[in-house]
Parts: sequence; C-alpha cells; structure tokens
Amino acid sequence: MVVLSLTLPIIGILLTFVPMPSTLKIFVSLVCIIGLPDILFCLGAVLAGKEVVTKIKAKVFHYYNKPVGKARYYFGCTLFASSILANFALQSLFMIFDIIITQGPLLYYATITLNIMMILGFILSGHLFWDRLKRAFYYDREKMQPCIK
Repeated sequence: MVVLSLTLPIIGILLTFVPMPSTLKIFVSLVCIIGLPDILFCLGAVLAGKEVVTKIKAKVFHYYNKPVGKARYYFGCTLFASSILANFALQSLFMIFDIIITQGPLLYYATITLNIMMILGFILSGHLFWDRLKRAFYYDREKMQPCIK
C-alpha cells in the first residue's frame, strides 16, 4: 500500500496526457495526487505496525541525522531561504504585472524549480537546521520573561 501511495501521484500526472473528458481527467488526477495516496500511506502504516514503521523510519532518517559540516549547513540554509524569498518575489511579480498570460508555463516551471531548491536546502542543512527551525516556533514561558524589572 505504501508503494502504491508513492506511485499514485506519478500516475495522476501521467493521466493528464490520456485523451478523456477534461472534468473526468481533473477529478481522477486530483484523487490520485491528493486524496488517495495519503489514505493508503496511513492505512499501510497502521497495518504494518509500530515496530515495522520504527525500523523504516530509522533506515530513512539514518543519513539525515548525521552531523553536517559548516559549509554544507550554510549552503543548505542559503538555498532554503533564497528559494523561499525568490518564490515569493516571483509570485508577487506575476500577480502585480499580470505576466502569466503572456509567459505561459514559465511560472509553473519556475515554482517547481524553486520548491525543489527549498527541499534540497532543507535536506542539505541536516537535522540541526530542523531543530533550530522548530525551536523558533516553540513557546517557553520561562525564557520569555521581560528584561525590565
């Protein structure tokens, strides 16, 4: 089920090239991309059990939890932050100047490229980056005491 949930988005993308009515094509590809994979992934995890899921998690995150060097960390952080800022700027420019009509799929491909850059930056910077990012949104009342007494 997990393998099927990972391949369904690819099938949903490939369905856009099949000659069928557009409303049916949109519905089936949306179900393949958004709804069904999540349900199958959760169902597969439930049926596999806690021990199997823990073993798979340990194998997948084994390389991610290794410490990274200073250069790789900063490169990943730069890639992550710059892709978010570039994506925001690109979307704003396309909305403000209404270039999307004249440029065709340029915005689509640029957005996909920037999202891949963001994911790569996240992976390259390692678990230390994720821990710091989580800590930025964690509320600790003892540490939030005012400095002025």
